[in-house]
Amino acid sequence: MSRRTGYSLIEMVVVMTSGAVLTGIAITLLCALLRAEGAGRASVERAASLDRLTDQFRRDVHAAATIANSSLTRTDTITLQLPTLSVATAEGTSNPFDPKRSVEYVIEGSAITRYERSAEVLVGQDRFELGQGYTASLATAPSNGNKLISLLIAPADVEMSGNRCLKIDAALAWDLRLPKGREEAK
Repeated sequence: MSRRTGYSLIEMVVVMTSGAVLTGIAITLLCALLRAEGAGRASVERAASLDRLTDQFRRDVHAAATIANSSLTRTDTITLQLPTLSVATAEGTSNPFDPKRSVEYVIEGSAITRYERSAEVLVGQDRFELGQGYTASLATAPSNGNKLISLLIAPADVEMSGNRCLKIDAALAWDLRLPKGREEAK
């Protein structure tokens, strides 16, 4: 009797099935890792957007002289009038900047858009994404002689809220870089 060398058909099917199962597991894990990486990147981008919004909103409110729509206590749009910048020259004080500078924040679904205008001409626009399922609201209130402007970002679903709300408060015309702000801060 002679012995055959090689593999039987059953052995080949078992090896191919094992290879297919291992390949399927590897592809499933790779897809899960790519989804997790995408969700992590979206979360970091949303956090960076909210950080930029927080800084820009506070700077704008602190630098603003008045609120154009100040009669509203709760709204989804607020327009801040920025002060006129004047430059001293040899001939006296001149104003090369437009006195009608304004910044407007508009809440549009799950995003906040910032429009910067000079003499009613759009100079700049920035969009801050809040994330799906989040809403925002603006409110104004008096606080220690100043007007306090609040931007509240919270989940739309009350059951989800927990303590995942973000409240940005800023006092109108409280820019410490200006002489008036420094005197009041002392």
